Amino acid sequence: MKMNSLVFAFRTLTLLFFLLIPLPSPAQQTIQSGPSPETQFASIAGQVLQSGSDQPLKKARILLTAADDNSAQPYIAASDADGRFVITDVRAGRYKIEADRDGFLSEFHVGNKSGDTSSILSLNAGQKITDLVFRLQQCGVITGRVLDEDGDPVRSVTVVARTRTTHRGKVNALYGGSATTNDLGEYRIFDLRPGSYFVTALVVSESGMVMIGGNFVNNSILLSQGGYASTYYPSASNVSRASTVDLQAGTEASGIDITMLRQRSYKIRGKVINEAVDRPLSRFEISVSAVPGETDSEDFSAYHAGVDRKTGEFEITGVPAGSYQVTALLYNEGSHFYGSAQAEVVNSDLTGMRIVIGPGAQIHGRVIKEGNLAASSIVQVAISPRDPKTGFVAGGKVNSDGSFALLGVADGLYDIGISSRDCGTCFVKSATAGGVDILDAGLTVSSGSAPSPVQLIFSTKSGTLDGTVRLDDGSPVSGATVVLAPDHPHGLERDYCPSASTDQSGYFSIPRVEPGNYHIFAWRGVDSEDLLDPTFRQPFIPKAQAFSIAEAEKKTLHLTLLPLPSTRNSQWRRFTLRQV
Repeated sequence: MKMNSLVFAFRTLTLLFFLLIPLPSPAQQTIQSGPSPETQFASIAGQVLQSGSDQPLKKARILLTAADDNSAQPYIAASDADGRFVITDVRAGRYKIEADRDGFLSEFHVGNKSGDTSSILSLNAGQKITDLVFRLQQCGVITGRVLDEDGDPVRSVTVVARTRTTHRGKVNALYGGSATTNDLGEYRIFDLRPGSYFVTALVVSESGMVMIGGNFVNNSILLSQGGYASTYYPSASNVSRASTVDLQAGTEASGIDITMLRQRSYKIRGKVINEAVDRPLSRFEISVSAVPGETDSEDFSAYHAGVDRKTGEFEITGVPAGSYQVTALLYNEGSHFYGSAQAEVVNSDLTGMRIVIGPGAQIHGRVIKEGNLAASSIVQVAISPRDPKTGFVAGGKVNSDGSFALLGVADGLYDIGISSRDCGTCFVKSATAGGVDILDAGLTVSSGSAPSPVQLIFSTKSGTLDGTVRLDDGSPVSGATVVLAPDHPHGLERDYCPSASTDQSGYFSIPRVEPGNYHIFAWRGVDSEDLLDPTFRQPFIPKAQAFSIAEAEKKTLHLTLLPLPSTRNSQWRRFTLRQV
């Protein structure tokens, strides 16, 4: 009993002790913590509308992708019945923004209530943007039928629509879309951008095989009848005689019927001779193709054949009369070897052709890493021909000691480059072969030999360029495209230049700029095919800003928006800008 009384007394005194301790003030009770989500992350919201009518678009996808980190996962949202979307918990940074929907053209520029547009958004921690507006333009459609000379439908023919362009005075075209004809000879090519199109019916379809008498044959009756050639709308044998189809946004160009040309065609037969690798042909993958020779315009037809890997024999069928470059490629353990010969098809089959695949040139060299690039970084060396018809891209891995070897390089003039997934800001500082500079002049391979040794310096010390684009009155320009053109001898001729877009405040950033002299251009509302065409840029050089940048230099430029040309030539070659 006494023990229980003592325990009770002890507990009572302990409770009184804690009750008498003064409580902390409200300020003392505050628990220290990190910033709240509202101040740590940004958010965006807006609406997707149909261009022209401003009707809300449901089920559009909005992608927000880190502009400076290609490995980061994008933020994705979908628009609701009112076309509205919200993306929350976005980390601060620079982002590319895009909206797309089935039946509409993807839009890389977003506007706001003030009428400004931009493809880049710079978001700060805690920032909320609520007035973004996408206006998506409907795609165009081309429909029609493919008929033979009797007016009968032709099934299982591939019909291709290509955008008509002009580059340095030569008619060219880029792939827009394709479809295969059904049993009524009908085709429908959709998701097309506005523009002028060549439409071509190809004799050989990539699909449509049927079994007849236990054998798989192409479903197209044309291949059984023979004597037909790929035909341009409405019934032309080559692109120079073809008519174009002008397509407006959201419209359907119907009745684009193609009557196939019955044209005498021939065969090219021959044999591939392997002098490249000391092993039987049966051990390799081999392909043979015949490409039409030089014309005033770019022809898009090529004729292909398989190769009997036991004998090396090949047969190319359905070839119209004309001049061709017949090419054979042999693939071996990551390298390819090349052989070609000219063929003149006149009024009969061409037989007995020999295509020798030679060992080509071997290019040996060494890469010297300069800067803080880790020794373990994976580095690749690649060469590309300045004239695609004279050779092929070849590449290889750089060994741990910096050495590399490129095998089977065909004769031609090549540009040489280096890439590393571990260093997005690295560049080729210098390139020499036998002590001669080849960075601008290019690497010449002739008669199966190349100058050596090749020494490449791969540097991490590229420059960084940023700045703003403004109007004459000083107001910022959002959605402008900034293009850099190097001033070295080939800089204005090459079809590639670094570029960037301004964000909503007119700011742009290009994190990798090779040291050198440049002209910098800033436009808004100019098509991408114009921006990268040197003939388009040439008249603007006097108005463009010239600058130079040194190794590891960070430079800031303030640009004035260049005026649009008074007359626009819409028939420039199309390119995809490399946004950085």
